Amino acid sequence: DPCDGADLVVELDVANTRVASVPMECEGIIAEPGPPLDVWCTTQGVHAVRDTLASVLGLDAGDVRVRAPAVGGGFGGRVSAPVEFVVVAHLARALDTPVRWIQSRIENLTGMPQGRGVWSRVRLGIDADGTLRGIDVDALADAGATAHAAGPLMVSMRRQMTGLYRISRLRWRSRALLTNTTPVGAYRGAGQPEANHARERAIDVAARRLGLDPVDVRRRNLLRASELPTKQPGGVEYDDADPVAALDRALDLIDLERWRSEQSRRRAEGSSCEIGVGVSCYAQTTGRGAPSDSALVRVGADGRVVVACGSPSHGQSHAATWRSLVAERLGVDSALIDVVDSDTAAIGTGAATGGSAATQVVASAITAACGDLVDHARRLAAERLEVSADDLVVVESGFGLAAGLAVAGVPTRRFTWAEAAASQEAGCLDAIRSQSVAGEAHPYGTHVSVVEVDVETGAVTLLAHVAVDDCGVVLQPVFVAGQQHGGSAAGVGQALFEHVAYDPDGTPLTSSLLFYLLPSAAEFPAFVVDTISTPTSRNPLGTRGIGENGCNGATAAAHNAVLDALWARGVEHLDLPITPERVWGAVRAAG
Repeated sequence: DPCDGADLVVELDVANTRVASVPMECEGIIAEPGPPLDVWCTTQGVHAVRDTLASVLGLDAGDVRVRAPAVGGGFGGRVSAPVEFVVVAHLARALDTPVRWIQSRIENLTGMPQGRGVWSRVRLGIDADGTLRGIDVDALADAGATAHAAGPLMVSMRRQMTGLYRISRLRWRSRALLTNTTPVGAYRGAGQPEANHARERAIDVAARRLGLDPVDVRRRNLLRASELPTKQPGGVEYDDADPVAALDRALDLIDLERWRSEQSRRRAEGSSCEIGVGVSCYAQTTGRGAPSDSALVRVGADGRVVVACGSPSHGQSHAATWRSLVAERLGVDSALIDVVDSDTAAIGTGAATGGSAATQVVASAITAACGDLVDHARRLAAERLEVSADDLVVVESGFGLAAGLAVAGVPTRRFTWAEAAASQEAGCLDAIRSQSVAGEAHPYGTHVSVVEVDVETGAVTLLAHVAVDDCGVVLQPVFVAGQQHGGSAAGVGQALFEHVAYDPDGTPLTSSLLFYLLPSAAEFPAFVVDTISTPTSRNPLGTRGIGENGCNGATAAAHNAVLDALWARGVEHLDLPITPERVWGAVRAAG
């Protein structure tokens, strides 16, 4: 037993309830018979859809072209082709006419793969001084009507169960059950938020039963920067990190003492509106398994650059990021760079966007392709300018000349990119990288929520939320902040609002946005976000993912905040989502 020898063993049931992957636009497809079969569809994985359609319809992959417009999110629900895509493509060929299908919102909420749905019984061993000894988890996953992603999700959960805490012992048991409900898929974080949520709730309860400050327990047990990199019991080989720095920074930004003072004041006055502060320290893995992706960088004789890559963007501002990377490495003005990322005709292979891997895997491939272009052009320029290749450097446009390579110290003596492209028989210069050049990395951080709980009505109001995330080298600060905001909203949304519900017979009860409570900006304060940047050695750019960090940190922070407000009233735990009805009932049951 990993908890043997601990002064206290806390046992807690933590339900990470189902949520829906609610995209801006529902699924849809337009198929034109061709040849080739030409498909426009809402997907994050155009190459996966192409291969599925080709296989089912008995076509070669080259006979199918798949493109995607701006699809407006999906968080895992748009990785593969739903059966409707296959039916529409078949009908287009059989009828020799374009066929279109658009999913309704009811179909979307009841048919697209959903997320979470894990019940965990957590036993946490802790000593009287707050030292964590071991953790024992029995996880039960609702897989839905098909196995789909249940196995990988449980593996991801086990891997992150100890996080970046000094917990040396882990015992894990997990089972997935088939039920007569919508299948569960890899929703934003894919098993990792479930682990962080369960652990952080158990730590809070353990600390309070011992009369300790949950913040102090975390600070005592978090690994120090000097102890990393290291391999944890779940199997994760974490890279360089400083989790205590993230915790301290988040507490500074939230101004913890001010909120504790307000909490004490209200309790002394007997106010019915309690203040609660919740902290959550998380870790996750991005780019797991070093998935390969493809990137093509091509310079034309007109000096314009085309960047084609496998993973399509669905709201992460990939195009601007890729333009910035290429402009920096080739010296070309970003206005001369075109990005194509959702077209199987532009590049032959590619992966779906997922796992927060884009700035690790795709960006590394683009960077490597740019390096190959520079090496090729340097050889051409050395011959044309009759100098050593070692004397050539990449230069931006200037002195009336376009960008290219120039003799170091003599910027007017240059070989432009347009000239390099024109010197080739094909009239262009290109490089493609399709192998993996990046390994998995491990973002981490601390989220802190402050809530107000009206014990007379059960209403919970989020007053403040701080997210401090380490995503390694930050390529685009504005876009990173946007991902922090979106991830935090999704994480808090699960804690306080969102829940896919079924009746005992499996009939959906949340089949419209009238019943599935998707929070809007009106339900949130202005999030405060910050980053600490610890470069990772796992990829050439030193980046870690950011898109799923909020779901890993915010759910437990908001959950802990509500229970911090209710602890003095005898309420130790509530299941998600924390609805007014549940709060009101728990307060009255506690007396």
